[in-house]
Parts: sequence; structure tokens; C-alpha cells
Amino acid sequence: MARARSLSVAAALVAALVMGAAAAGAAPIPFGLADQEIALGATSLRIYTYKPPGYDGRRMLLAFHGSGRSAIDARRDARNLGDKLQAVVVAPLFDAARFPVWAYQEAGITVTSKQGGTSHRSPRSPAEWTGQLVLQLIEVVRREEGRPDLPYWMIGHSAGAQFLGRFAAFLPSEAQRIVLANPSAYVAPTRKAKFPYGYGGLPSAISGDKQIRRYLAMPITVYLGKEDNRLQGLDTSRGAYAQGENRRERGEAVFREAEATAKAKGWPFGWRLVEVAGVGHTGDGMYARLEAVTALFPDGPP
Repeated sequence: MARARSLSVAAALVAALVMGAAAAGAAPIPFGLADQEIALGATSLRIYTYKPPGYDGRRMLLAFHGSGRSAIDARRDARNLGDKLQAVVVAPLFDAARFPVWAYQEAGITVTSKQGGTSHRSPRSPAEWTGQLVLQLIEVVRREEGRPDLPYWMIGHSAGAQFLGRFAAFLPSEAQRIVLANPSAYVAPTRKAKFPYGYGGLPSAISGDKQIRRYLAMPITVYLGKEDNRLQGLDTSRGAYAQGENRRERGEAVFREAEATAKAKGWPFGWRLVEVAGVGHTGDGMYARLEAVTALFPDGPP
């Protein structure tokens, strides 16, 4: 009996040592520019990172690339924000082969298939939504940094902002603020517009008033270039044009609709609108402006 107890204690000690060694093996993100492959269950994502020289372990900024699928460019554009805010920048790559439009820009909420020559949308299980990978990625980075409570901010330009808009519309998170810079279209807070332009056509469990109320309370900044009238790459579907003729008009219109909906319902409203004069559809131009800091920190960095 005593021998059995001794073996049990020894086994427990070995297990503890193994777990400790595994935890110790999670190296922090190196200073400067780096990249690594992150295993997330059956999926892996390559992340491109930048840790500024003065990083003090207080902030993480996740930057999401556009339709060109260059996480290196997203990191480059956000690097100056990393320096200004002393934040570690993490830019995940969502390659087009594994993450086509329905899985990236539309966040994998539905899957699109062809039936009889027409497109058909089928809702997916919340466990399959692309945003779940992002939430898992955040926890991995927190472990690597030894900061399980590391606060994070999120910013995306163009297609990356479309992804973040749908991420915010359907998934709760601990994001301090989510900045949508010049997306081509939005999830409007209404069931009158069908997904991906609203909550219409989705199961009631993810499209009810409770879901919309949570979305309107999210810390979202609609960040627009006043000169973003470019048609190249613009979503030209009927649902997108119902929001406006160009990205700037669509952002202003959906913001006004969100504000009016929250006011009419008596719901909390966490959105902000920040516009930049003299800038068009350019991620580096948007991120380089002082307004980008305001978009991330409406009340100023703490």
C-alpha cells in the first residue's frame, strides 16, 4: 500500500515536471521582426510579429491584412502603431487557399456552395467560425508572453476590416477596441438585410435582439478615409450597395444606423466614428495618421 502511494506521488511529480517544462518551452515573442507557425488544434496559422524595443508587456495589437493576403504588409503598416503604443504587433496570415472569401472576409459564419448554378449559404456551427481561431491564437500569444491577461486591441484594413466587423458582430471577445478601417461592407444591426450585410437569414440563436444588442455595445471604431472613393476591389453586390456607393458612404451610413438603433432601443452603444482627411484606400496611410491612435484609444492611451 505504501509502495503504491509512493509510485502515485512519483507519477504526480513527473507529470508536474513535464507540464512545467512544456510551459517553460513557450518562448516569448522576440524583439524586432519575427514570424512563427502557431498550432491551433487541427489548424495552424503563421503569424508575423513586431516587438518594439521599449515594449513593456502592457499591450498586444492584432493587425489583419486585406484581400492581397499579405500579413507581412499588415505588420509593416501597423509597426508605427506598435512603436507609438509600445505594443507587440501580431499579424496572422489567412491564406486564400484555406480561407476563401466566405471563410475570411465573411468570417466563416456561413459556407457558400453552388447548387443548380446559384450560390447557397449554409450556417456553420459557431465552433467552426474563423474568429474562434483568432481567440485561440490570442491565448497562445498570452502564454508565450507569460501574460494570461495581456490586453489586446484589433485593427484591420479593407478585407481585414470586413473580417473584424463580422467577428465583432457574432463573437464576444475581450478586445479593448476593434478598429474597422475602410471595409467594403458591414454587418448592419438589422434582420432586414441578409447576411453578410445584416443578420437576416440566419438562425435565431445568432440573429436575435440579444446578439444585436451585444454587437452595438462592442468597442468598435469605424475608421474612414474621407477620400476613399475607389471602386477597385469594392464589393459590388446589391447588399453592399444598399449601404452606400463607396466605402466612406457605407461606413457613415452603417454607423448612423447603428447609433439610431441603439438610441431607439435604449441599448448601450460602444461605437465611435473617426474620419481622416486627405487619405484614400490605403492601409499604411490610415495607420500612419495620428487619428489611428484616436481610433484605438478614443479617450487617449492609458
